[in-house]
Amino acid sequence: MKKTNSSLEIKQHHTQFAAMVGAYFFGVFNDNYFKQAAMLLAVTAGLSHLQGTATILFSLPFILFSAYGGWLADRYPKKAVVISTKILELFACVIGAIGLYFMNWNCILAMIFMMGVQATFLTPALNATIPEIYPENLITKANALLKLMTTLAILFGIASAGISLDQKWQESTVAFGLILTAAIVILVSVFGLTCSFFIPNSPRKNPTLPFPLKGPWQSLIDLYKLKSRPDLLTSLLSSTFFYSISTLVVLIINTLALKQFGLSQTVTSLLSVSLMLGICAGAFIAGKISSPTNWFHLLPLSASVMSVGLGALGLSALIPETIRLSFLFFMLIIIGTAGGILIIPVTTYIQVKPSHDEKGKIIGLVNFSDFIGIVFAGEFYLLLDHFLSPSHSMLVLALLAFLYAVITSKVIKGLRFIEHASKS
Repeated sequence: MKKTNSSLEIKQHHTQFAAMVGAYFFGVFNDNYFKQAAMLLAVTAGLSHLQGTATILFSLPFILFSAYGGWLADRYPKKAVVISTKILELFACVIGAIGLYFMNWNCILAMIFMMGVQATFLTPALNATIPEIYPENLITKANALLKLMTTLAILFGIASAGISLDQKWQESTVAFGLILTAAIVILVSVFGLTCSFFIPNSPRKNPTLPFPLKGPWQSLIDLYKLKSRPDLLTSLLSSTFFYSISTLVVLIINTLALKQFGLSQTVTSLLSVSLMLGICAGAFIAGKISSPTNWFHLLPLSASVMSVGLGALGLSALIPETIRLSFLFFMLIIIGTAGGILIIPVTTYIQVKPSHDEKGKIIGLVNFSDFIGIVFAGEFYLLLDHFLSPSHSMLVLALLAFLYAVITSKVIKGLRFIEHASKS
């Protein structure tokens, strides 16, 4: 694409990018808003095991179809792919809204799975459009803004879910909070679909690209080959650890707050928001104290802090009720901050370390591994929820974080030995 500095073209690019941000923002908001609402309803109805089921259903498409999503974005015009996926999202939201109105869990879970499918195919097409509308010197800023907006969408989505469900504006045969939540889901999807019509057109990049028949099997092969590159493998597994344990913390917090402590759905959602605000704070700190070549030591350190925080949450039932809520918020911010310090340098290294001809493959492999971890987290939550109380489940997570800290500490010593040996 020919680059120009004309103010008219730059203004047009900004408009197109704003449309992309809108399409992304509304989609991410809906993903988290509906999923959090469904999980809160499940716990309230005594069906907390459905939290794990919902997590698995949303994650499975990323494992099964990620290779196909990348192929579709390269094989066909990206705008057509985006619009098609946003139409699928609207269809899914209608099904989900019907599920909320009638409290039909089959429809609710069907929407969650379909939202995972559409996100799997939407993300490659949208992300790959950014280099096509901006010169290289602006791509980093564009990505940073997109990351900020999607993070805000996650926060708003999770926070709004409990607030919407708790609303009682008027009396009706169906709880008003359910009607409001269903209406918001559909309305937000319409906004996202509208934005998708204003993203830029782009020609097919590789119209003869063969269909990836091996799909997830090829990802497994590439994952096995990564054992010969211990630095990247450590980074990949650290990313998967972060997303797995973060998923478990959110699931258990919902059960801990609603079932064990009897807190409202609004407060429960805000607890998850405090975790993510901590992650944002940790990300900022990581940017100040780490670099692509000096960060491995942060892995065991941040995991150790997470372990202490999770252990404290596991003992929160012993905290006086008058200060318990403040204690929960504080500890979740601490855990999130430690998680942010862990994940940001990991992500940066994964982006910087691979050669240019394998960056896409490595990043795709990390996504594949991360969502396997999230699916495992959903299954593991079902096991914990069946046998343990929420506070005891938090103690199990504390132990897992401690084991990760011990293992990575030993791995880092090995990586340093390899580095010194190669230099000598």
